[in-house]
Amino acid sequence: MVTALGTNFAVCAVGGYFLGSWMDKLWFKNGLGIGLGVLIGIAAGILGIVALIKSVVGGNNG
Repeated sequence: MVTALGTNFAVCAVGGYFLGSWMDKLWFKNGLGIGLGVLIGIAAGILGIVALIKSVVGGNNG
């Protein structure tokens, strides 16, 4: 479980970095895309962790 949580978060953050790098090449050219991409990746990682914990615990509260 702990490995899945860490791996999920790391993959999302690194994926966000690459997404941001791609956005920088297309639009921003100043690092803003990488910052936004990492923030999006971190948010996705947190949502993924919450969903994983809910599925394991069996929470069905919304």
